[in-house]
Amino acid sequence: MIDVISNYPTPADALAAFSAEGLTFTDKDDVEHIKTADIDGLAISEVGERFTMTSPGTPGDPLDPPVYTGDGLHWVVYRHLAQDDIPNFLLTTAVWHSKMVDAGGLAVPRPTDGSIPPQFWL
Repeated sequence: MIDVISNYPTPADALAAFSAEGLTFTDKDDVEHIKTADIDGLAISEVGERFTMTSPGTPGDPLDPPVYTGDGLHWVVYRHLAQDDIPNFLLTTAVWHSKMVDAGGLAVPRPTDGSIPPQFWL
């Protein structure tokens, strides 16, 4: 099993990368989308842009709401239950993957410091 968290400058860039690998489908309106799953153990989730609160605002004051700032990236989470290798097309955009090791050869755990989206597979 592998997990990969990657980001792209735009949703169109992500779509182009996955389309080149045959990991898209076209809906009834002829719009192309990244595939979300297949019967062989693939699951893909488009997280989109990640927003973090940069100002909490004043609770209960509609004139001072919380402010959220986006990171300007399009995040995609890829999991394959039957693969052991990271697909080459994901290596250039991967921020973290389950095969990462440090200089000592130890596995690098998934970051939980807020540097990547917090979505996890169940």
